[in-house]
Amino acid sequence: MIRTYTPLGVRFWDALTRAPIAGGLGVTAWPLGDGPPGVRAYLTPSGVYAFRGLRGMRRVEYPVGTAPPSDSAVFVIRVEDRSGVWLPATMLVPAPHTGPARMLLEQSPWDTFPTIYLFSAPSRPVPTGTASVRATLVEHATGEPAAHTRVDVAVGGTVWPGIAAGNGNVAVLFPFPVFQGAVPASFPAGGQGQPPMGQSWPVTVTVRYQPGALHRPAPGQVPTLAGILAQAPARIRPTRAGAPQARLDAELYFGRELVLATQGYSVLRIGT
Repeated sequence: MIRTYTPLGVRFWDALTRAPIAGGLGVTAWPLGDGPPGVRAYLTPSGVYAFRGLRGMRRVEYPVGTAPPSDSAVFVIRVEDRSGVWLPATMLVPAPHTGPARMLLEQSPWDTFPTIYLFSAPSRPVPTGTASVRATLVEHATGEPAAHTRVDVAVGGTVWPGIAAGNGNVAVLFPFPVFQGAVPASFPAGGQGQPPMGQSWPVTVTVRYQPGALHRPAPGQVPTLAGILAQAPARIRPTRAGAPQARLDAELYFGRELVLATQGYSVLRIGT
């Protein structure tokens, strides 16, 4: 009897809903140091993207004898979503791996991140009851898009991260916080049961932007997700002439999109 094993599988989670992503992704893998196109994953009934036929993993897939082979390698995973819901992503993962693999953090010695989140693209439709904080980020010094900036929105005791696309556009989506104060026993006529639109919450926005530290595992690919999330904090320019600040304070209103921008501009300028 021939025994076969799957050396690598990856499960992805939605950064908005904190739930597994059931399907619809294009996922490929190749050994670190090689390049695309690599091997395309197949989706298992349990929602894991699994790989067979990876370079260097044949003895793991088709073991001989009872002792497990010692072959191991680091693979680049590329994720694409043609529906426009999630941003493209790349990450490094070890193989072989029992159960869904963990994303490697880019430091020595290697450490791992247990849950692999995908982040909302600016084109993602906003679900009902979801807050949306948007901005177009540019470098203050050059005026160029601040691609792949990490944007953290703190509201209601929770921090919600987002990532800017290659053109600097970012959409941080999260559930509206719990309503404050007393809620009326009945809502005004014509409101379709929605809470009063005047409800608001203070939010604090910080950014992380360090383009020189980002790692692209192959030419033309987006930087690794671990590297994007680990960027150093950067300054925000709330006003045209004012000094750069470590944070930007704003007010989020129920039912309204919050658009962040430097005063006097249509974009949010970051950096010194």
